[in-house]
Amino acid sequence: MKKSLYLSIFSLILVFAFVFPLIGCSKKKNEKSSNDQSGIISNGGMVVQKGNKLYFVGGLDDVSSSGSKTINSAIYEVDINENGDFVSDPQVFVSSITGFEYGSLFIFGNYLYYASPSKSKNSQGEILYGITEFYRKRLDGKKTQKLYSTESNDETEISYSYYPVGEKDLFLLVYQASLKTIVSIDVGTNPKTKTIAKDVTGVVFAENGNLGGANKYVFYTRAKDKEDDDQTGNVVVRLLPDGSDYTILSENKKTYSLLCIRNDRILYSENDIIYSSDGENSFSKTDKLVSMLATSSYSDIILNDDYIIVKNDNDTIIYISWQNGEMTSFVVCEADCAFLCENNGYLFFIEDEFVYSVKIEEQQTALKLCNQKAQDLEGYIVPEIVGDYFYFINSEDSKLIYRTNAFATETQDASSLIK
Repeated sequence: MKKSLYLSIFSLILVFAFVFPLIGCSKKKNEKSSNDQSGIISNGGMVVQKGNKLYFVGGLDDVSSSGSKTINSAIYEVDINENGDFVSDPQVFVSSITGFEYGSLFIFGNYLYYASPSKSKNSQGEILYGITEFYRKRLDGKKTQKLYSTESNDETEISYSYYPVGEKDLFLLVYQASLKTIVSIDVGTNPKTKTIAKDVTGVVFAENGNLGGANKYVFYTRAKDKEDDDQTGNVVVRLLPDGSDYTILSENKKTYSLLCIRNDRILYSENDIIYSSDGENSFSKTDKLVSMLATSSYSDIILNDDYIIVKNDNDTIIYISWQNGEMTSFVVCEADCAFLCENNGYLFFIEDEFVYSVKIEEQQTALKLCNQKAQDLEGYIVPEIVGDYFYFINSEDSKLIYRTNAFATETQDASSLIK
């Protein structure tokens, strides 16, 4: 169990290269308003808010056993006041199954964007649940449009992100690992699809709803060309979501792994070293951020001006700070921890199925937020904070969505959004 954030010092070796400045969750035609995110809170995840409307996934469904019947995971719409309190009863807005690993919700302009497992069948009459279909529905409820269907019947092999570009354009980028391709869908009146990368071995997309710095690009790795005399290492490529501005960032003898984009920078690793780049220039040893010799891979990362938080391959959450030129490192959660998010200086994480919060930069005991157990989720439909509420799936109550005050000072009882 966790006690204090500063309970124990993690035994690792830190090599810090340098600290750089980093930056810190009128009506148009429907098809041309896609990139307008004004008044929208939390693009992606299981909850999204626009104005006084809250949209949320009701819960999780076992896709393979639920067939065409939606049990929990419809998308609901509810009116809220300025405090986030419900002032109407939730109503079904989309009846399709959306409570699955790739069922993340987005709002751009006048549309709600979501994904759903396919209901189509093969020649043997088997439902192809592994195919993921992408849709958008106008917020006035008058129009639903299918944008794209993946080709591979294995939903565990995809990743995706939306890229608003300029004032009018929106792109949906989908990576299918089994096909080694990245597909770009130009979302408009009639979506246009094209493959912008082949032979892809790894990809990093933009953070949801953020196009600052490196977030405007797609980064991917591929093997070296067969005609290259030296096959050591891999190739790192950067391009824009429409496939233009193809730029090679690295093709030396090193094999880089792309981690994520955080605070407008692309993070990547090689052996035990984490690097950070603005994505504009070729990868370089001067990008070195920190070396952590205690582990070889990192599944989650938060990067701030003065610190980095990682969850390593032992599911231990580590906080590393270089404030005022002094390097310190502490274990936040000892083992079997699920890494969630940072909000307003608090870190939220799951341990032993319960949600905890801790003030990152203060010496205090982590607080159990509520008495209900939270489902440890991976993928796109994960616990998140919207306004002052922490939303999660209750692992004990039919996998329905619950919420609790994210910034409470004592443990509370969470409440179900579906009565």
